[in-house]
Amino acid sequence: MQAFKFTDLGIVEIGYKIKENSYVYYVMDAGNGIEPENKEKFFNLFTQGNFSSTRIYDGLGVGLTILKSFIDMLGGSINFETEVGKGSIFYFSLPRMDVKYLESG
Repeated sequence: MQAFKFTDLGIVEIGYKIKENSYVYYVMDAGNGIEPENKEKFFNLFTQGNFSSTRIYDGLGVGLTILKSFIDMLGGSINFETEVGKGSIFYFSLPRMDVKYLESG
């Protein structure tokens, strides 16, 4: 999980809330945060939070793009709030499905 990868000190909290018509899941970390100018690009394929050539963490930058695609296919949404030096909260929602609908599927 990326939150653990980018949080050297502090916390990572994972949870969910049930709202009227959806489940809202979140991952909150006390990591580096994301620069405001990079926020809009963050779900793009091959994009990472640190664009410099001296970045410490490796990876392809595809994880959030794949996650967003799955969430979109399921009729949900994903977004995040972030503050540089304080961390980020990524959250996604998925619509609730009635048990009868699932059984008749």
